[in-house]
Amino acid sequence: MPHQAWLYRTLGFLTFWLVTSPLGVGALPSYTLTDLGPCEVRGMSQEGVAVIVGDCNNVATVLYPYTRELGVITPGGLGSTAEGTAWRYVVGSSSAGTHGGPTHSFVWTLAGGLQELGTTGASTLSSFAVDVNVGGVIVGYGDHATQDRIIALLWCCDGGVFPLQELHPRTSSRALSINRWGDVVGTATTPEGVLHPILWGGRGGMWDLHAGSATPGVAVGINTWRMVVGWHVPQEGPRAFLWTEERGRQTLPPLGDDTTSFALALNDWGVPVGMSVREGPQASLSSTAAVLWSGDTPLALAELVQPEPDWTLVSALAINNAGMITGMGLHHGQRRGYLLTPTWRTIVRESSTPRAQAETHGTVLRVLLPRGSGKWVP
Repeated sequence: MPHQAWLYRTLGFLTFWLVTSPLGVGALPSYTLTDLGPCEVRGMSQEGVAVIVGDCNNVATVLYPYTRELGVITPGGLGSTAEGTAWRYVVGSSSAGTHGGPTHSFVWTLAGGLQELGTTGASTLSSFAVDVNVGGVIVGYGDHATQDRIIALLWCCDGGVFPLQELHPRTSSRALSINRWGDVVGTATTPEGVLHPILWGGRGGMWDLHAGSATPGVAVGINTWRMVVGWHVPQEGPRAFLWTEERGRQTLPPLGDDTTSFALALNDWGVPVGMSVREGPQASLSSTAAVLWSGDTPLALAELVQPEPDWTLVSALAINNAGMITGMGLHHGQRRGYLLTPTWRTIVRESSTPRAQAETHGTVLRVLLPRGSGKWVP
């Protein structure tokens, strides 16, 4: 089965580049840029219509394709932020008091509005929801009931909150991403105090992706195929990585003379995005570039935008199955969110759903791409 899964992934990736590039295999993608305004982008739905969430003026907000403030848990509260979205759900965290009290996680739906999620104990504890899958299963982290550490949490089953398995007793952990099957990635601390990237299986089990290593690392994204992205910190400095069950960890290098790289997300095609950083005494946001990796080759996204933008694209925070990318950048020196839309979408049937694109391009893609409803295409 692992070899069969690897074959499907390889075929899917090759087919993706074949049918999505106007110039055929080997051509670089190109994008148009949409300005999302002076708001903080946090996440984007991976399947179906692209929905981008974040916060504006310290209030959780849907930023695209429409603008809608989601509010705060406590009227008059200090603020909220939306971190993740899938299908009809938006998750995040909000202040639960008006004078610097605890922060509580929430889920928002159009039908139910903003609903507070539980903590591991008393209401004085804090919790943070970070991601949600199409089934409405939510992951994040929060205070342990004893308040002596932070632990990875999962919310499901009509409001239940469940601590995820610990790497070692009485150590801290955080859950940061979940796929459609319930596989979760994040971080956990070893007894020596070193952060390691962790995979919690949707059907049980826990894997330290840096087992036996003294190198710190963080896992921040996982796709349907259990491909994982994040970064680790070898002696030469932080490096992005892509991890698969078949090949283990593969380092994703920074651009040219840059010194560090961070992978922040990937889609079901296995395409990672993130940022490349040039460190030094003059380092600033303008020393950081949003990147996409083609294999192990980093591509500066700003160089792929047509026409050439008057922007510095600082970070790529999410990429969906239609190839759309969102993140943060600088425009005339001001920090703003952006959305990149691949121009190849103009030469196929106009649709943001993987299913419709699959129907345009034939049987192979119909097998490889999921429906937005959460069922596999027959």
